[in-house]
Amino acid sequence: MGNMIKSIPYLMLNLVVMYVLPYWATFIASQSTISNTQFLLFLIPALVSIIACFHSFKYGFKVLYPIMVFFLSIPLAFFFMAAPFTAFIIGLVALTGNSLGAYIHRKRQ
Repeated sequence: MGNMIKSIPYLMLNLVVMYVLPYWATFIASQSTISNTQFLLFLIPALVSIIACFHSFKYGFKVLYPIMVFFLSIPLAFFFMAAPFTAFIIGLVALTGNSLGAYIHRKRQ
């Protein structure tokens, strides 16, 4: 439980990436729906993966981290993106980033 408390800043960064960034892209950045969708489909998973990589680089592989990212991204599928499997994909991206960061963490020690 103590390790998951250390994960709160990373989870908050994921919340900003998943909820503030789409709002910014939809209402402020541009009016083109196609460019916003492409922007979000590539940028959100990339940033979630980078954040997960930094998290596991610092704390090692934690199974609960991608699960919590998955649960945080469930409303994203209903509000911002039409695909119902968006939360599943973001959870897998977080798991991949977590695994990559854990590999780097293990090699560093």
